[in-house]
Amino acid sequence: MIESGHITHARTRTELLTAITTILDAGRTAGDLRSDITAEDIATALIGIFTVAPGPSRKPRPTAC
Repeated sequence: MIESGHITHARTRTELLTAITTILDAGRTAGDLRSDITAEDIATALIGIFTVAPGPSRKPRPTAC
């Protein structure tokens, strides 16, 4: 999608949530994951992690214990 230039926020969100749902469904079927976690829950958590995690050009910040 990136190479073709045909990437949209809505389409990316839909595809991401679909992929997460597929993984969650497989985990539920295997009995390894809870049934009350949604793809939106996982996506929100990932966004939070990506927001605070250092990128390639940022140095990690020390945290106080």
